[in-house]
Amino acid sequence: MNILEEKVLVLNRLWQAINVCSAKRAICFLYTGHAKAVESRNGNYELYDFPKWLEYSQNNFFSGTTSDIGNDNNDFIHSVSYLVKKPNIIILSFYLGYPNLRIKLSRENIYKRDKYTCQYCGTKLDQKKLNIDHILPRHRGGKTTWTNVVTCCFNCNLKKGGKILSETNMKLLQKPRAPLRYPLQNLHIETRENNSWAHFVDFNKWEVEIGENREHLPSSKQASLTENRIQGILTTNI
Repeated sequence: MNILEEKVLVLNRLWQAINVCSAKRAICFLYTGHAKAVESRNGNYELYDFPKWLEYSQNNFFSGTTSDIGNDNNDFIHSVSYLVKKPNIIILSFYLGYPNLRIKLSRENIYKRDKYTCQYCGTKLDQKKLNIDHILPRHRGGKTTWTNVVTCCFNCNLKKGGKILSETNMKLLQKPRAPLRYPLQNLHIETRENNSWAHFVDFNKWEVEIGENREHLPSSKQASLTENRIQGILTTNI
């Protein structure tokens, strides 16, 4: 794989892993001042802006200085003007949030949320033998929302019909709700090949709760614009 296409872990300002991007894009983030490189040395994490990262790269390449995860000259990007070490991790300078964590409401995702199990009788079935039931029927004002639709088998769907639960002897196994997505759910991260990522992708080591990301947003207009710009970049296919 071309070194510019290799993956770099992206952290928000709260030091929480939120995505991965290509090395090329990570260098662009550094160059524009939107991010700093994170390097582990002697058990501590040090931050480098672009000028300092260039200096560090030069010293690292020619002196053979190593970080806690070792050094490999194949990790360096050569250009006409610069010799830059590929960062393994970058931290965004402004962005505190996450890319869009909403999960699309679809038949398949409802089945996945309910683990392909009828929410009335508890029978786990193949997808072809399942249906979607509106707890409050649509003809009685029920909406198609995460909290009003559940997976059910054909027998329970027929038994309930257009009734509400109080008109039957049926009960839900659990109250339906919108599923939550972990920030790294779809990143397919292989930490065995990226040992430096391990600390950040282990949710047990996080000290800030998910959702605690909007209380300390920068008030300046520039920071807000930068955050919106980065949000757009992160939600693209990188």
